[in-house]
Amino acid sequence: MKKNIILLLTLFFFVINIFAEDIVILYDNDVHCAISGYSKMGALRDEFEKQHKHVTVVSSGDFLQGDIIGAESKGDAIVTIMNSVGYDIVTLGNHEFDYGITQLNSLTKELKASVVCCNFLKIDKTPVFPAYIIKEYGSRHIAFIGITTPTTTTTSLPAIFFDNKGERAYTFCWDNLANVLQNTVDKIRTSGVDYVILLSHIGTEADAHGINIQALAASTSGIDIILDGHSHSVIPYEIIPNINGEDVILCQTGTRFANIGQLTIKDNGEINNQLIPLSSITNKKAKTEELITRYNKELSSITNRVIGKSRVTLTINHSNGERAIRSAETNLGDFFADAIRFSCDADVALINGGSIRTDIPAGKITYGNLRSTSPFNNKVMTAHATGAKILDILEAAVAFLPEESGSFLQVSGITFDVDTSIPTPVQFTKDGFVKSINGIRRISNVRIWNSTKRTFETLDSSHNYLIASTDYPLLNRGCHGSFGGCTLDGETYGWVIDIIEKYIQENLSGTVGEEFRLPANRIRIKK
Repeated sequence: MKKNIILLLTLFFFVINIFAEDIVILYDNDVHCAISGYSKMGALRDEFEKQHKHVTVVSSGDFLQGDIIGAESKGDAIVTIMNSVGYDIVTLGNHEFDYGITQLNSLTKELKASVVCCNFLKIDKTPVFPAYIIKEYGSRHIAFIGITTPTTTTTSLPAIFFDNKGERAYTFCWDNLANVLQNTVDKIRTSGVDYVILLSHIGTEADAHGINIQALAASTSGIDIILDGHSHSVIPYEIIPNINGEDVILCQTGTRFANIGQLTIKDNGEINNQLIPLSSITNKKAKTEELITRYNKELSSITNRVIGKSRVTLTINHSNGERAIRSAETNLGDFFADAIRFSCDADVALINGGSIRTDIPAGKITYGNLRSTSPFNNKVMTAHATGAKILDILEAAVAFLPEESGSFLQVSGITFDVDTSIPTPVQFTKDGFVKSINGIRRISNVRIWNSTKRTFETLDSSHNYLIASTDYPLLNRGCHGSFGGCTLDGETYGWVIDIIEKYIQENLSGTVGEEFRLPANRIRIKK
């Protein structure tokens, strides 16, 4: 009798658990092609579905770009892997646009998950994707809204947001972001949903217009939970106020699957969140793991090819491990800029720090190292620019210091001082492009290498110099359009990583030496 009672109680609690109305939402942000985590995300989903009726998997963007697997397949491999996991809803990060609008449209059609984004519109205000989706969980309904950083206009491929007449074709609503979001929330709330969750690729760091997720939340109402991305922050659970002083839950997982987020909305309305370190998850979804193994095997013949060696670690970081490439000179930045300048026989090389993504460790240098370091693999080009134009380009590059900016330039053939105590004289349009430069300059003491005399000479504002860079700023309006007005000379020298490989083998005899151990003091920043 006692055994029967125990058995009945066990069955009772099992049935209660199976049919519990708890809602489990697994989420990520800023995976950046760290594909090994997807099989663990898939396993988590499968495990939770054995215990809960309602399980949803979502992403807050930047999944298509960031490593060789994404770049080589132009995102297609990532979509295939995510489909095997069973993602339900995603919003777009700025790097989802890196392969162009046509490829983005193709990938999002292939992706089985619903794509939501309320602030990516055609210039006539027609939405490109639905602003939100409402999911039913038994008697409860949750709206998922998507929103992405307006700086996508300048941090992805700016040229793709213009038509063939040079007119703007798309907008990210930089100047009325809060209103666009609030209008979306208000529309949703009239339908009587129980919760509104914002899948956000805004981040905690303020952009040039002071927009961050805290400011956006403080300018709106009606949002219950924000699953954020873009700033690569680790936020297990934080309460921030909305415009009415009401609580909004903010969470973010970090980057590259450092953690998987688990948001649980219980039967009684209690909301819990935890970040599960990927390293603590042992199970893997077999179907997803098979795909990952196959892709890695296909890439290994390319990525494992040795092209040289380095006696020093070429890094994007400060000595304390914090990222430096977007706000200070680094030895890897010097190395890239030198390679591009020498390969083009240019006077100056200017390479945006945002295009250089990872370190190159000391030891063997493989093609995979270069592809990971330069996943965008832009084309190297040259153009003519006056000294005055170069000064303007440099001024725009340091406009955001001491904050990071992907448009901060790593340089070769030029040295200069920067005084960040001087407010930037650069004025930007509402879409983030350089409008004008008026006032006291931060840049001074600009000197350019004279290869004939083998010495640095003062920049001549009227002289025409040959500058080497990539198609990102020269053709695609990158770096806030600051290269506009340069005269292209019609030469295209090849892909960045091919140029780097050639430089290592032909100019450095296969070995990056001690001359690159430390930054060369080309950019001297006074704080």
